[in-house]
Amino acid sequence: MPRLISLGKTTVPEFGAACYSEPAVSAPARSPFDVTRSAAGSSGGAAAAVGALLVPIAQGSDSAGSVRSPASACGVVGLKPSRGLVTAGPNGNDGMGLSVKGPLARTVRDTAAFLDALTTRTGAGTVHPPRAESYERACDTPVPRLRVALAQGSVSGAPVDAEVAAAAELTARTLAGLGHTVFARDQEPDPELTDGFQVMFTALVGSRTMALDEAALRPIVRHLRSRSQQLTSGELAAAIGVVQARARAWTLDYADADIVVTPTVTAPPTLVGQLRDDADPAAELAAMTAFTGNTVIGNATGFPVVSLPLGWSSEGLPLGVSLTAGWGREDLLFGLSAALEEALPWAHHYADLASTT
Repeated sequence: MPRLISLGKTTVPEFGAACYSEPAVSAPARSPFDVTRSAAGSSGGAAAAVGALLVPIAQGSDSAGSVRSPASACGVVGLKPSRGLVTAGPNGNDGMGLSVKGPLARTVRDTAAFLDALTTRTGAGTVHPPRAESYERACDTPVPRLRVALAQGSVSGAPVDAEVAAAAELTARTLAGLGHTVFARDQEPDPELTDGFQVMFTALVGSRTMALDEAALRPIVRHLRSRSQQLTSGELAAAIGVVQARARAWTLDYADADIVVTPTVTAPPTLVGQLRDDADPAAELAAMTAFTGNTVIGNATGFPVVSLPLGWSSEGLPLGVSLTAGWGREDLLFGLSAALEEALPWAHHYADLASTT
């Protein structure tokens, strides 16, 4: 029977509460393409290990972009599956439907094969989308002509870096060249969604039990836990309702599209320490929200989203582009992603990386 062997523990931020992986107990996780740059987070160490050729695949977790942001920073493929597809076990649900485990890999096919291993036919939750017979085989299944929306901009309201935006535009042009119908639509800022999501995420961080002294925690974690203690149940319920409503509104805005293409995050990989602000954790939270941009949409809607290393900056930094499909349509994402991997290959970047290390 085939077995996976664990090679070690990779770096994550405390409580998974930051979009960078720089805990006090270990060295920061860095992008393999520029070690002065952060591997993002919270699955930064896992994505860095895959991008640095240490392992072919790794599992990440995603509550607000924690698989996709590191995938973008480390030049790998990262998938946030549909809500309910990957069971979290009898005690693993976050209670709000935001968090899900997902695969990281250097190729679309490896990502699909790992998702095959992560999923089961029946699952153990209450709501599960239909599962493809084989996600790996979906990579070889011809994709019908699709309606593709290019959504530039960010629900966070942060401006999108010019090279990041160009990567998304290149992806859209490539899909048009493959025969799909592509149209552009501005992604407007949605402060109701991002503010409500912050409340939910804050509550998640605050719900974690711990035996340590709170004073030993990083300032951003203390800030989130302090905010959570001030939340009333009514305020949390209201935030959940707002996020559900805004997620539904986003779905209706793109009801005429089979696939939505967006920049994964709003900027190239940040410098190590750039997003940290121990003196002002509220400002740090705002900076992280701006950087992650649209990632919260996938967690709010429950739709599957894949980040692909389809763009590369003038400095040789990876720039992720995300594709979002309807609930349960991972098979469509894999078929389309495989076609993009062939049209805009990225494997040579790993070969260049290996030759310099």
